[in-house]
Amino acid sequence: DMDSIHEEYLQGEQVYAGKLDTLKIRPGYYRAQLEGQTQFLGNSNQIIIEYDDQTEFHDIDDENINDGIYTMILENLDEKSYEFNVTTQDELGNLSVSQTVAGSSVGNIFVSDQDPRELVDYTFEDDGMYANFIGNAQSENVIFTLLDYENELDEISRDTLFFEENKKKLYQYKPNGNMITTSVIQSGLDGIDSISLEPLNYTTPEL
Repeated sequence: DMDSIHEEYLQGEQVYAGKLDTLKIRPGYYRAQLEGQTQFLGNSNQIIIEYDDQTEFHDIDDENINDGIYTMILENLDEKSYEFNVTTQDELGNLSVSQTVAGSSVGNIFVSDQDPRELVDYTFEDDGMYANFIGNAQSENVIFTLLDYENELDEISRDTLFFEENKKKLYQYKPNGNMITTSVIQSGLDGIDSISLEPLNYTTPEL
């Protein structure tokens, strides 16, 4: 049939809905966050996400858009890698061209593989006593470490050792007192969640 090559156009031109651009998945703790730029979104007001045997429908509204970036959370994910098929839909029911974006969710296996920042020793310097910690090369996902130590008033002083720091001054600490350090990790590279590791116990030095 010589008209067969024109058949797909006889029902009218295919109209595609606007789409999100530059899709990205950021890992979370048993969840993940989808991000996409909205400059080509047009009148699309719903997003359809398919993965494994799941299909989720979410509204696209101003509350989900900030500085031209649409974000939404995918909850209750297993700890593994995923491929998400993303489609948007406009008010007339037109669908966008589908896009596939890879990503992952972390969980207890990931957390158990993380090393906290550990105390190396104490040193007395001109301005006071310092607690010295190992570098962050073995703890690259640790974003900060909390220090809780007993002070001279038998109260708890709290300080924070940040990623780029290797030592912290102890103010009016109680000699031979208790110090607890708690390292907090990020849920993977560019992760959206902060997770506390098991705390470590130390004894502060004598004067």
